[in-house]
Amino acid sequence: MQYVVADVTGQDAARWGNDVEILSLDAGRGWAAARNAGLRRSRGNLVLILDGSIEPTGDVIAPVEAALADPSLGVCGPFGIVTQDLRQFEPAPGPGPCDAIEGYLMALRRDTLLAAGMFDERFRWYRTADIEYSFRVKDTGLRAEVVPVPVERHEHRMWFGTEPADRATWSKRNFYRFLDHWRDRWDLTIAGEPSER
Repeated sequence: MQYVVADVTGQDAARWGNDVEILSLDAGRGWAAARNAGLRRSRGNLVLILDGSIEPTGDVIAPVEAALADPSLGVCGPFGIVTQDLRQFEPAPGPGPCDAIEGYLMALRRDTLLAAGMFDERFRWYRTADIEYSFRVKDTGLRAEVVPVPVERHEHRMWFGTEPADRATWSKRNFYRFLDHWRDRWDLTIAGEPSER
């Protein structure tokens, strides 16, 4: 097991313990760039990308490892979303296929990471970066799936620590970036192309 933390807080790295590799980054580095820094240091065949708001309450590895034994599955995690129109996304109804995995916890195999590439570093803010990445994984011919794992989701500090006007502006910018590339890719959604648009 290898633990890598991309830390933008500037706090004492000793707080993480001796078995954690700390990548101390500038706070302005951006969400996707910080994730990519950690991914570049990772070496395992199974890669878990976790947000700091997630607390494991049991064995997180076994369920995603079992799910990812299926070579048709590309990305999985406990928080999935679905869409009918590629404009609005809502929580997936339960375990099973979904349109995207939220970035609170994403799990994938290293070969999938190599095929899909890293996160798009133009996503300096986190919103929609996970949807875009899930679509990139699905574009390689693989699926996204909700897999229950024992975690507790706490307050998302990046969201609550950001001014509402900035949140709205950056979220909109990210969503348009997603749409610029994926707006007509109904083949990557469970619902498919809507009959009326």
